[in-house]
Amino acid sequence: MSVSGQTVLLMLLAGVAGQVTAYLLNGLPPIQEFPGKNGLSLRMTALFMLVPLLVSLLTDTDEQGVLVIVGQARIVCWIGVGGVAAALLYDVIQLVKSLRKAKIRESHGEPEPLSYAPQTRKDLLAEAQRQVRLRLKYAYGDQALINLVMESQEDKVSGAEIDGDVFLVPQPKQQIESLKDGRIRLAESEQTILQTFDDDDIAGQLLILGAPGSGKTTALLTLAESLLVRAEDSVEIPYIFELSTWQDKRQDIANWLMAQLKFEHNIDEAVSRRWIVDGHLLPLLDGLDEVEAARQAECVEKINEFVTGKLGQKVVVCCRTKEYDQIAESDGVRLNALNGALRLQPLEKAQVREYFEKMGRADVLQNLQDEAGLGALLQPREDEEGALLSIPLFLQILAIAYEPGKQITTKAELLDAYIVRRLSEAQRSKDRQLAKKKPVEIKWAYGKTAKEPDVETTTRYLSWLARKLNENSIPNVFLIEQMQPKWLDTTAGKRQYRLILGLIWGLIVGLILGLIGGLIGGLIGGLILGL
Repeated sequence: MSVSGQTVLLMLLAGVAGQVTAYLLNGLPPIQEFPGKNGLSLRMTALFMLVPLLVSLLTDTDEQGVLVIVGQARIVCWIGVGGVAAALLYDVIQLVKSLRKAKIRESHGEPEPLSYAPQTRKDLLAEAQRQVRLRLKYAYGDQALINLVMESQEDKVSGAEIDGDVFLVPQPKQQIESLKDGRIRLAESEQTILQTFDDDDIAGQLLILGAPGSGKTTALLTLAESLLVRAEDSVEIPYIFELSTWQDKRQDIANWLMAQLKFEHNIDEAVSRRWIVDGHLLPLLDGLDEVEAARQAECVEKINEFVTGKLGQKVVVCCRTKEYDQIAESDGVRLNALNGALRLQPLEKAQVREYFEKMGRADVLQNLQDEAGLGALLQPREDEEGALLSIPLFLQILAIAYEPGKQITTKAELLDAYIVRRLSEAQRSKDRQLAKKKPVEIKWAYGKTAKEPDVETTTRYLSWLARKLNENSIPNVFLIEQMQPKWLDTTAGKRQYRLILGLIWGLIVGLILGLIGGLIGGLIGGLILGL
């Protein structure tokens, strides 16, 4: 059995017609208000392409004029096209309903929904909440929450000065309040990053600065969590974007935001564009320092253009202090469109001790008094900002890595101890036991802990991956689709990749040739061409 070249051509033309029709339908605003819109294009294209194929198969006859496709084969063909047609009919019914609802709202003068494309907005907020909570859990796990302190850095943005310190979570401060009967009492006052964000002088335009590991992303995640809770009763759509994915210095921020939402969640650009125009999208931009150095100044300028071009546009940006100062000094540009800046402060020794007290780590507290042991990590470092344990990241690492009798006096020794502890067989077995208690089943790459790679092998491959991510400016959130053939280091690996790629292309070409001139001959010819 074969399919004529004319039929193949008709199928291709029908596919194009299906795509064009779906594109025109997606341009209608009501199309966003019914479920199944994301699959509409695929179902319509499939149906359009099946029609000429079905006609060809059901009318194909041999030399005696007898139909080639008979019996059960004919039934299977009809079931296939019927299934696609039924799905498409459901879409049409939903579209008609949404058009009627829109017409009724318009005739009665009813207000528009909470935000454009309400179901899409609801799905995005739910996914954003899931991601934020998951990342916060990874950041802290079962450890105690470190209440980070931030101070105003108004000179970094030429904006407003913030009075007093700002805390990541509510921090009571004692102040005396006089009562009408003459008595006095101690009242609690507090200021959080959310309250600073809402301050009239800041107006939702904020820069967060800090040293590596100081908690910038954690502060952004905490703010995002509060904003997402509030978004349930407002039109705001807070979402975290990784600035490291901004690659084209000619691309403005609005188009980049739309492209990211399209890539990550398949949100139509017509929807995200209206969110931006209406001021509903609240971008939380993480990792300005992770943008390629040659493009950082252009990125700052694009952010300024985005904020000043839209009156009242809220935006939050995170960056390392050192890298931000280098941009300002070498290129003379700052995020002057923002109204305020906060800088995360190093932890005080009292905060370090309080942290380990909450963790119940008396062994760590005792050894911190030994300046020749863990106490060395509390001493200021040359050419560095503060002691190693003044950085929250290393405080958390120590809580995991330290074991009684373990000698840790330097950053290198601390990291080595952490790697050995996290990748030990006992810890990996514990991780599997804890995973069984979770409601969502986790699929492990290896059936048993004993079959997993040893510490040296795992460290080698993780180091390779980290090096490739750094070389290719890949953000912290890594997707397997971002791996490229150029990452292969060995000749054997590159040769294997070319062989696999040739086989894939050979099969594709062979199937096309097989539809035209015969399946077996086409596959053989296609594989030869591919190899």
